[in-house]
Amino acid sequence: MAFIWARNSGKHLIWQISYRYRRPSGHIALTNKSLKTSSRRVAEEKLKEYQVREQQLLHDEKPKLLADKIDDVKASLDAMRTADTSSTPLKEFWNRYERHLLTKSPYRPEQARRRKSYKSEISRIKAFRSFLERRHPDVNQLEQITAAIINAFLEFKRINDKVAPKTANHYRVAIGTMLNVARERYGYICSTKGLRNPVDSIKPYKGMIKPIFFLTLPQIKQQLQALSCENITELYREKKIDRKYRFGPRLQIAVAICIYAGLRREELLWLTPDDVQLGNLQSILAGQPDCGTIIIRSKNIDGRFWQPKTGSGRSIPISLRLFAYLSKYQPPASSRWYLPGPNGHSRWDCDNWSRALREINIASDLVEMVSDSDAGGRKQHARAWSALDYRHTFGSHLAQKGESLYKISTLMGNSPEICRRHYAALVPQSLRSAVEFDQEPETTESAANGIVRLSDYLAS
Repeated sequence: MAFIWARNSGKHLIWQISYRYRRPSGHIALTNKSLKTSSRRVAEEKLKEYQVREQQLLHDEKPKLLADKIDDVKASLDAMRTADTSSTPLKEFWNRYERHLLTKSPYRPEQARRRKSYKSEISRIKAFRSFLERRHPDVNQLEQITAAIINAFLEFKRINDKVAPKTANHYRVAIGTMLNVARERYGYICSTKGLRNPVDSIKPYKGMIKPIFFLTLPQIKQQLQALSCENITELYREKKIDRKYRFGPRLQIAVAICIYAGLRREELLWLTPDDVQLGNLQSILAGQPDCGTIIIRSKNIDGRFWQPKTGSGRSIPISLRLFAYLSKYQPPASSRWYLPGPNGHSRWDCDNWSRALREINIASDLVEMVSDSDAGGRKQHARAWSALDYRHTFGSHLAQKGESLYKISTLMGNSPEICRRHYAALVPQSLRSAVEFDQEPETTESAANGIVRLSDYLAS
């Protein structure tokens, strides 16, 4: 089989090709040839030509005359005109790609992916496939899929099916992923010059930016009381929750850490007892409020490596309010985790933790009415408070307190730009004095007559 490889010529790489050819004696031999290019894309295009020649060479018993070759070309053209569209290379690729989505790894096809992870991808690709069959029946090769066709499909979904911009972007990503897999595993080359994937030339849709939600001080108190052992026992007696959600104060402690320290969900559930360093109670009572520190850092536990989302660690001081909760909690001695799962030993799975929190909050009527973006904000539905709301609560209350966005970003492990986008609107008091520039410094007595002077200024 023909293949390409790169040779170092001193200054740059030159692509070579190794292929088989027929000698005048009729024997097949292997030879090398320089493609005289340093571009991998050009080399892959030429490799396809040589692979076609090799396939014809292996099927031929002897060198054909020119007339025979002309007859073969005519026969192949007639076969292409009369070919059945059900056996086109494009439809063969649909089946291959669907099998690819159903497996975790191409080297282990017996390991099936979970239904949740591939169901939406297959449905989006099937929608694109049906669009091609209805609107572009002449497209029977993967290389014929252009950016214009993909853009027409996305506009069709936006106008006819009235999908939200975020959903349209999901379709765009699904098609782009499909073509990337085709390029890496099946030799697909984009027909648009200068692009590896036609989706790269299509800009994502800009959707509606959802406002952040954070808990007020009474809501914080209400949330923590709902997660107390007494309230959970009462919910169980009223048959509003299952018995499996009765696992002690761990959920209340976890939510308190999210609210008063601003941790992400994974950072919370990867905490170990060494990461939570509490201060001395006697020194706190003596007037030295050093309540301790929560350390977020990379770790390797039981052969599994984990690191924070940004890749860098940070330390969050423990507040007095959070210290009141942590000082009453003792992690299980038999577990390596600060907040182990319901069995008390293994790490708490993120999805299971969120499911338990959601069920208890719904049973306690701790929900928020949010607008449905897919319906243009016209409909509303109930949503239980989540870990992201607790994280926004930490940042929002610090911003309202007057802390700088740089300090907030340092404590939360975000960039200052993200914190500015989320919390800048919550600090109007710090910006109010910045807009007053056309006035002299005044005393308290003259400031009381500010309204009179302002009316005189406007009258003039």
